[in-house]
Amino acid sequence: MSSELRLVHGSLETASAHLRGDGTDYAAALRRLQQRGDAASWGDDGLLRPLVTAYSECTAIALAAYTHMGDLIGATGDALALSSRRVSDVNEVTVQNLDGLPDTSWA
Repeated sequence: MSSELRLVHGSLETASAHLRGDGTDYAAALRRLQQRGDAASWGDDGLLRPLVTAYSECTAIALAAYTHMGDLIGATGDALALSSRRVSDVNEVTVQNLDGLPDTSWA
């Protein structure tokens, strides 16, 4: 049984760029939602006030969670690019070091 780790660095770089772009788009969408302001400004101090307050708190919590998710999306793209770069660097150094070894073929 054999297994290999094969990384196609070009596709990893592309995927990481897409993830970073998605993280940026996600963050921009959240900023637009945050700019809408507080939902508690419906102008009702009567029966709906407890519901409006609860809705406002839920919205704030959701936006905080979504903001964190957006940060994670971008960070995952950065980490993927870094991993691909490091593996490429290790492969390059390994190939360079193998060139200096004596020929050990048995033929």
